[in-house]
Amino acid sequence: MEQMFPGSVYGEITKKGFSKLLDIFEDHFNNPKGIFYDLGSGYGDLCIQAAKSSKIDKSIGIELHKQRCRVASEKLKDLDLSNVSFINSDFRKLDVSDATIILSSNEGMPIHLNSDIYDLAPKGCLIILGRRPHLKWRKKNPHVIFTRTEPIEKTYTTTKGNWYTIKE
Repeated sequence: MEQMFPGSVYGEITKKGFSKLLDIFEDHFNNPKGIFYDLGSGYGDLCIQAAKSSKIDKSIGIELHKQRCRVASEKLKDLDLSNVSFINSDFRKLDVSDATIILSSNEGMPIHLNSDIYDLAPKGCLIILGRRPHLKWRKKNPHVIFTRTEPIEKTYTTTKGNWYTIKE
């Protein structure tokens, strides 16, 4: 699969940071019908933590890089988690219409992908991004308000929060 951005860009929300997101978005993660997608899921730790620490029904990681996705899938062999899966693909080529939560810790991805994530998300879905969609897109969509969380601990920074919205 053709990679659309540098493979060397990698970082993730830490366990402590994800615990904070679980607290902030408790109602969404306590939904037993919830479907969580991590776009750019890397080595799968967030998907695994989401499945272990919340009441969601499914946790799905989508990762463009084969090796990272392979490592994530290997981790499942040692765990008793039937509600976690990993897909090696470009998320824009997949159907995420069942998503109730989409997270992308996407500071290293091209910014135009943020608007793609919003456009693909179903109505009512909580969208959590590492950064807001680009200004040009926001000006065309002034009704879409992204709010920033308090700082979330990440392996690459601890001073930034995540941006979130509920798709209308």
